[in-house]
Amino acid sequence: MKVAVISNCQHRSIAVSIRTFIEDANVSSINMGELTKSDETIKEWSDITKSADLTIVHPQAKVSLSEKGIDFKPRKELIIPGVVFAGLQPDITYIRWEPARRGLIQSAIGDYHSAIAAAAYLEGFDPNQAKILFNKIVYSRLGYTTAYDESKKLLISLFQKYGIDIASSVERWQSSGRAFMFSLNHPCLFVMADIVRAALLANNIPHNPKPDPNFYFQDPLLEEPIFPVYPELGLPHGISGPYLFKTTVHANRLYSLQGFLERSYEIYSEWPKEAFNAEPMVSRTREVIAQWPQSPSKKA
Repeated sequence: MKVAVISNCQHRSIAVSIRTFIEDANVSSINMGELTKSDETIKEWSDITKSADLTIVHPQAKVSLSEKGIDFKPRKELIIPGVVFAGLQPDITYIRWEPARRGLIQSAIGDYHSAIAAAAYLEGFDPNQAKILFNKIVYSRLGYTTAYDESKKLLISLFQKYGIDIASSVERWQSSGRAFMFSLNHPCLFVMADIVRAALLANNIPHNPKPDPNFYFQDPLLEEPIFPVYPELGLPHGISGPYLFKTTVHANRLYSLQGFLERSYEIYSEWPKEAFNAEPMVSRTREVIAQWPQSPSKKA
């Protein structure tokens, strides 16, 4: 069975899951961001989808292709949306700045930033002072403590829209006691496996749901940066994990919170402060931490 997968950064996790559940699957996958970069790639994937028995596609990919006047005609199409769950790592943000490479300023671990860290830098906290801001009071004022339940509802609702029931799966992920997201848009492989399994079942596509992809394959998204679950945010939901930030920039180095702040500050000093102020989440966070008793701006 030939299967084509067009999705976001999660495409490899979908592909691994398909290989596990469908014994004779010959799977090709691509990140939708790479798909339209050249006429050759478009032509190649037009041919792949036409010959595939099943094409799994991200809904945004369909929109992007349509906007560009590209009309793939797959034999059978299965829509699987991307997983976005900010409830475990609500502090993640991006710093968009046109002069930066790919339009994104980096932190110690790559594209992902801590909004608290970036705001603390702007507000004049040094790394030691900034570390104190990572506490339940600040999280509550920023709305982080309610993010889990909100994200859970949004995720279940999104998949229901496409006829995929993942409600019981979400409960199972939580009850495992481990973080099920590496970041807000990088789910663990067991999450994608459950979603693919549910999508195949909902669409009556023959498969064997029993094998566990984690037993046979390395999680593709382990190669990417990992953002920790802050204990004050994870433990109320029975979820815990190491308080470490993983970067893929320097041989998969792990940073403590202190190390993450120190290295991020070094990088931030190379860029104009207006770049950080321009990011809405950072500016809102700055307003909150400016009220912290130890804020340098209150002492000035």
